[in-house]
Amino acid sequence: MEDLAAVIHGREVVFPDGPIVDELMNFEWTHRRTGVSYNAPEGLHDDCVNALALALHCSRVNKKGLFLLT
Repeated sequence: MEDLAAVIHGREVVFPDGPIVDELMNFEWTHRRTGVSYNAPEGLHDDCVNALALALHCSRVNKKGLFLLT
């Protein structure tokens, strides 16, 4: 998730307004004894954020570079 935040802040990934932006605005992290937990507050969704993070990871692992969602 830290990589995703860095890519977004660096404007290396572009995505349309809508559900992705809504979820990113509500996404939270919590320090726990076992590490950091990332998720949406109860009652909200985080599917788009997780999918975006997974797509970033896959693009790096497969050495395809970054991506553009339109």
